[in-house]
Amino acid sequence: MHYAAIGNDGAFTNGAAITNAGPEFRIGHGAVTLDGIDDYVDLGSGFDALDGSNAFSLSVWVKPTQLPFNEHDGIFGIGTTSQRAPWLWGLQGVSNLTMQFETVTGGISDCDLLLGEVVQDQWNHIAVTWDGSTCRSYIDGTFDNSDTTTGNTLVNSDGENYLGYLAGFGYWDGHVDDVRIYAKVLTDAEILALYETKYIADMDEDDTIGTGDFAGLAANWQMTGCGDCSGADFTGDGIVGIDDLALLSLMWLTGF
Repeated sequence: MHYAAIGNDGAFTNGAAITNAGPEFRIGHGAVTLDGIDDYVDLGSGFDALDGSNAFSLSVWVKPTQLPFNEHDGIFGIGTTSQRAPWLWGLQGVSNLTMQFETVTGGISDCDLLLGEVVQDQWNHIAVTWDGSTCRSYIDGTFDNSDTTTGNTLVNSDGENYLGYLAGFGYWDGHVDDVRIYAKVLTDAEILALYETKYIADMDEDDTIGTGDFAGLAANWQMTGCGDCSGADFTGDGIVGIDDLALLSLMWLTGF
């Protein structure tokens, strides 16, 4: 699992896997699938991308398979329960997400954000930003909630760092895709652009994989050296060919 703008890799644990079939990924060529029982991605004790930050942004696509949440179902858990740096999870008993993190001079919930509800079996885009004083949440490209912090420096991670799990609490049941961490505050326009990134293979951007997308693929068939070849190089291998046709076929008549 790659974390954009940081360059770290995680270890798949207890059956966590990449799914690259049908609508089970939102961006790119695969999403992490987690069973809600014991699957997670271990980011490693050396994950220190946010240590001592004075500003950051987090962006992630999530697709829960069961709502309301059975436990405090972890999406992004950096640090232990007494040192959240940060934590993002599904709140037990409801369909809302929540975000908390600790600052050097604040408590473990110096930022305490209750996000709106997410939708089951559907991709939801979540973004959180912090500028050193105000943390803000966004759902599907739209501003959601905010909180102010008393401190302006994020605490360091203490070595328990996970995707799909909160240390001592619950596991994510569903899919996670395109996790991005930025050492800056994304603007509203940048967050909206992340949400509006089109589905792979949806060349005509009608939210359905169908005849229009096949026509776009055919128009670029066997082209090489053309960047993304008008969006037809779904697999990113530099040529429009059988692999791209196979991927389109997997998603045929899929709606989003």
